[in-house]
Amino acid sequence: MMKHPIYRQRLTWILLAVAVGAMAIPMTFQNCGEGFAVRQLDAASMAYGGVIRRDCMESFEAQACLFFKNPVAQKGAPAGDDELPGLQLLGVELTGLDSSGYLKNANFEVSSSAHGRAHEGSNGWKFQWGAAGGENLPQVMAYYWAQVTIEEIETVLGGPSALSGKGLKILTDANYTGYSVAENTIYLSRGSSGVKNHSLSGEVLIHLLMEAHLRTSSGGGAYDLTGDTHHRDCGPTEGPVFSLECCVDTKGCSKAITAGLADFWVARMFPEMPTVGEALAQNAGGLNHCGLSRNLNSFANLTVNAAYSACQTAGFPGQVYSMGTAMGSIWFEVWKQAHAQGRASEIEELFFEVQKSLKGSDTFLTFLTKIQDADQRLFSGLWSDRFVQEYARRGIN
Repeated sequence: MMKHPIYRQRLTWILLAVAVGAMAIPMTFQNCGEGFAVRQLDAASMAYGGVIRRDCMESFEAQACLFFKNPVAQKGAPAGDDELPGLQLLGVELTGLDSSGYLKNANFEVSSSAHGRAHEGSNGWKFQWGAAGGENLPQVMAYYWAQVTIEEIETVLGGPSALSGKGLKILTDANYTGYSVAENTIYLSRGSSGVKNHSLSGEVLIHLLMEAHLRTSSGGGAYDLTGDTHHRDCGPTEGPVFSLECCVDTKGCSKAITAGLADFWVARMFPEMPTVGEALAQNAGGLNHCGLSRNLNSFANLTVNAAYSACQTAGFPGQVYSMGTAMGSIWFEVWKQAHAQGRASEIEELFFEVQKSLKGSDTFLTFLTKIQDADQRLFSGLWSDRFVQEYARRGIN
């Protein structure tokens, strides 16, 4: 069987190019200057210590000037490459850097396949798109959102994440986007234009970082498909075959589970924008997959049958990312219910506890049992009925 030319050994893919058919987080928001306009972002969205300011590049207070999530999400509308410098409005501090002068710390390091390692310049880590040194911006963007994500994970865990000290590598300006288990490397494609450079989409990095965390947290079990019978190769009748990229049936499969859990964590980081790929799709609603939105809110009432059959006509019934969006939306719905009670942190604790037991042989049903077991250990079964109800609403049985 022919494999897709960019398929690499045990590479977990986020299929961004497929076109087949009180959030108790501290917030800082600064509206600097008369006439200043930016997409209206509420307190939950403007988190993580960033400051939106028109004078970011001139400000002594900002160590780097980036995009909130991605340029299109920040703007709330399609954006061109010529708009990128004017959208670098998120003034941030880069925390956790070691003393090397590169974008590196004890947990991960960032470099570019085209430009090597970015080094701090005379203006700190401020690199403007289109200007001298602008080629370093994707690396700075990747570092910031990777570090913020790990800090959020460690806040939930009350200690080191599963990625602590594991030497994860993040490579920008690559030829493809994905997470390589074998190489312990996240690859971020240079894309077809500046605004579509995958490194400028923080949520793409966050999705793949969570895939890496799932692999490490589970001791590799989440991606060990030895003896598995719940995945199959799939693809169009006349075209490339994708290895084990579809679930066999509506009971789901582990690659759909990991994709869904990664989508959920993106939604947790950006709860007002619970989707991926706004800049890549040039659409503030994010990517569509086989006609279904990757926005978890849009998926809230769809059944697993709808997810399974979405890509059928294209030769991908049970495609792991459409099935994964169903799983991600289940977690996001329960998280929203918990958040309304001021208890979202409990769902987040459960999220990190249950992923430790994830195996490559799991289906949605066996994973529900693991959710219930973890919930019993942590919260005496408090949240199990919510998950059972969400499973039932989606017709997963």
